[in-house]
Amino acid sequence: MKVIDKYLLPIIAATLILAGALRLALMPAFRFSNAVWALLCIPIAAVALLVCDFVRYRTRASLWIFAVVLLAAAILSKHFCIALGVVLLGIWIYNVAQ
Repeated sequence: MKVIDKYLLPIIAATLILAGALRLALMPAFRFSNAVWALLCIPIAAVALLVCDFVRYRTRASLWIFAVVLLAAAILSKHFCIALGVVLLGIWIYNVAQ
């Protein structure tokens, strides 16, 4: 494993979190509903990653197909962008702690 491979996942996760936070900060008003939507998207992002991993494993499809779908969802939804970053950071923390 190269040195950059160890830090690629947290870099991507931090980029997603910061991009989503910046998009939320540029909104005219931050409401409580925005925070609730961001929290509700965390389990949705986790399930989306689990489904992508399961389908990729079962069909031997390319990972890029699922990466493009998840990236498109993150671009379209600032809440999903933050949630996907939090889930990826959680995966990295879990793998490093073991």
